Amino acid sequence: MPLVRSPERSVVRWTCLAAAAGSLMLLASCSDSSAPASSNPWFEAVGGSSADDVYAVGSRGIWHYDGRSWMLARGEARGFLNGVWAASRNDAYVVWSSGDGGRTGEVRHFDGHVWKTVASAPTALQSVWGSSGSDVYAVGREGTILHFDGTAWSAISTGRGEWLEGIWGSSPQDVFVAGGDSILHYDGAHWTRQYTSTPSLAVWGSSGHDVFAVGGTNITHYDGATWSAQASGATGNLFGVWGSAPDDVFAVGLNGTILHYDGTSWTPQESGTTQHLYDIWGSSKNDVFAVGANGILQHYDGARWRPRADPSNERLPALSRLTAPPSTP
Repeated sequence: MPLVRSPERSVVRWTCLAAAAGSLMLLASCSDSSAPASSNPWFEAVGGSSADDVYAVGSRGIWHYDGRSWMLARGEARGFLNGVWAASRNDAYVVWSSGDGGRTGEVRHFDGHVWKTVASAPTALQSVWGSSGSDVYAVGREGTILHFDGTAWSAISTGRGEWLEGIWGSSPQDVFVAGGDSILHYDGAHWTRQYTSTPSLAVWGSSGHDVFAVGGTNITHYDGATWSAQASGATGNLFGVWGSAPDDVFAVGLNGTILHYDGTSWTPQESGTTQHLYDIWGSSKNDVFAVGANGILQHYDGARWRPRADPSNERLPALSRLTAPPSTP
């Protein structure tokens, strides 16, 4: 079983990580369904369309930030929300996996009024991304890729039952999917495989010839022709990557790890937390969110990271007390 950015986070899962051939992978005995439910919620992904339209999703539901405060937009009574992407305030998507080890998955859409399920898969869905509201992809386990063309969702076959974890593109004709031992690339007509020699969990770029992928302690970079390893200095797994420019890129991971790339090298930043960070996204270089375990939600203002990114100084409600969230669609 490959290293995965799985929704079932627990101490038990992390102790199942083993070093093999210089990379980290999960032992076969550490199945998703074996992980005990955590009493504390976590945020698995963060994303939005602007500084006042941001979503954080995870084990208890969908949280929304309007530029002033965070509010629970929709609770999740079953399963896990693993990814989020928004084209606009009235056009957002999340992907979901069932709580039985991820045997099924769903894509849910927000039209500005309600969330509803718009597509489903026979396995967990991990990430979602689009170039526009009429060109959206959802990816997940068993090589699952779903595509929305503005009218209907359809399935795309990769030819392999691999675990696909992250997706990003510079345009409809330039899409990258992270997972396994390679990056899948779509040029608008065909999917091809680009081998990186290391598993990847997340991918982001400033353009089609400046793309970063993270997984394990590795960071690899694509220059439009080849993928090459970069010296990350990371000592624990990295799960998320995002940037505002070629010389302003962040990677997040275990124990509050935040690395920053200035166009030349990666250096650690003081994150203000020791909790695991699973994803990162921002609207600009001075407005960046990192989310993770135990309801952690950190904000970067261009100078330093602080908890509970709320300008009104209101704290998020205690997520562990949300015992009866609204029913799912």
